[in-house]
Amino acid sequence: MGRKLVSHAEGRTGRVFVDSVELCVKSWDCDETAEDFETTSSCSQGFYEFDTGVTMCEGNVEADWDIAQNPFDTPGIRAGKEVTLKLYEHATPGASAEDGPFWAINAIITRMKNASPVKGTVSYGFSFKSNGTYSRPTGN
Repeated sequence: MGRKLVSHAEGRTGRVFVDSVELCVKSWDCDETAEDFETTSSCSQGFYEFDTGVTMCEGNVEADWDIAQNPFDTPGIRAGKEVTLKLYEHATPGASAEDGPFWAINAIITRMKNASPVKGTVSYGFSFKSNGTYSRPTGN
């Protein structure tokens, strides 16, 4: 049998801020990775060995374009732009909420995309990579 969830946290309270501007997003993801260096030698007893180096995080954000608020451009997001991201895993809804665990990332936008389907909403998305410091979610 599966394990029952205790906190019942839902993705609908996952918020995204770019340079203190909140985006109304559909989804976000963040992958943390560490560089690895192979250190296998004749003393490795037939096994691969490696050490880790620098860490980074990278991810994606998907959102619907609010054409009334930004008729000609997505909200200032461009490939190559350096931004400060806050990716909330769970936060209280409201314009100024700063509670809940979140990733704080100095990042560079590496990819920007737009989509305009025949039916449905105009959407946009972007990919990012950390550029220097980032902090993992803390709190309860």
